[in-house]
Formats: sequence, C-alpha cells, structure tokens
Amino acid sequence: SVAMQDVDNLLYNINYTTADDGDWVKVSFIAPSQNVQLEYYSPLTKTGQVRNIVYTWPADYKVNNLIFRVQQPVNATQMTIMPTQGSSAKDQDGITYYTNPVGAVAEGTVITIKINYTKSDDKLTSVLIPPRPSTPIPTGQTNPSNLLQVLNNPLVAIMVGVVLVGGGAFWLFSQRQTRRVSAFHRHRGVTTNPGREAVAEKMSGDEAVYCHQCGKRAGVGDVFCRSCGTRLHV
Repeated sequence: SVAMQDVDNLLYNINYTTADDGDWVKVSFIAPSQNVQLEYYSPLTKTGQVRNIVYTWPADYKVNNLIFRVQQPVNATQMTIMPTQGSSAKDQDGITYYTNPVGAVAEGTVITIKINYTKSDDKLTSVLIPPRPSTPIPTGQTNPSNLLQVLNNPLVAIMVGVVLVGGGAFWLFSQRQTRRVSAFHRHRGVTTNPGREAVAEKMSGDEAVYCHQCGKRAGVGDVFCRSCGTRLHV
C-alpha cells in the first residue's frame, strides 16, 4: 500500500505498480507530495511463538535524515531489535513504537535491522485495535454511521419518499392556483366598457342594480336591461 501525506496531515492512497527485480520487488509511483508512506510485509519467520524479521535498507541513494520507527505488534512480548532502537514509547494510537533517528546516510551505506519477539496469536494489530476518529465527536452530534443505518431502513425510505412526493404535489398545486389568480386579476384589469365595469363593481358589493324603466334586477356586468333593453343608470 502506498499513500501520500496531504496538507491536512492525513494519508491518502495513490496508484502504484510493482515488478519483480531479482530478489527484490520494484514499486513505482508518482509522489504528489514530499511525504510518502510505503507499507509492505517483509518475510516473517515463525518458530513456534517466536517471530523473526530482517529488514535491509539498500541505501541506493543519499538520505538527508533517515529515521527508523519499529511498531511492536499487539500482544507481542520479549521484543528485541538489533542494532538497538532506543527505549519504547506509546503513541496516541495506543501502540508501542521504537524510534531511532539515524540522520544523514550516504549512498551505498547498507543498514540491516533484525527484529525478534514472541507472539501467541496471528492476529494483526489493525484487527485488534479498532480505528478511532482523528478528532473527538462533539457531544450531541449525530453519529453518521447511525444516520446511514436509519436511512437504509426500507420503511424509513418509503416514508421519506411519500413526504417528498406529497410536498412536490402541494407545490405544483399552489403554483397553479397562483397562476389562476394572477390571470383572473389581469383579465379584470383590462376593460373597454366603462359602464360594464361600473355595474360589475356595484354587483360585487351588497347593493343590487335594478332597471329604472321596468324594475327588473340586472345581472353582474349588465349595461342594458335584459327585459326592456333600457340602458341602466350606474
């Protein structure tokens, strides 16, 4: 696995290719940043509960500041490293590390580290120690995993769908009603007959209009009496 460290100090996987090169495996990749982490498993020798690993730095190019950092596997005991890597210390992840700041190394200076320890199981550290958030989750904040579990519930998904469909239908209905009211007001606002407009305004109130000639009640918008044909007084 190859990853690069971004400006947020987090590791992100990058693409790489491998090719056999004699006793070695050549790993090729493009480094987007100066900090790159290449993780692999060296051949591990097992004799009962005893584990042995030999790591060799080939020194095929100059290094300005070489640092060896050995991680002690969880449940491992009797850890020995040659040459010595100094005293151990637990990191924030709860794992014990041995760190040896070698410093500048010239090209061609081969360095070999031999690691021995005892372990009663074959479980990896990543399995025994669950991942933790980089920053504490604030109190009261919804756990994203719990939210995803709720949304994955078929009944909840159906209810959410019904609410969305109902909301969309209500929005379309309200938009149509708004357009109808607007069209009605525009229609009433355009008139070419002052008399008809005046009669309509009177008929919209409580006062009725009657023909002064025959006494018949006029209809809404009438200008002439429907009974005798006399022009109505507005």
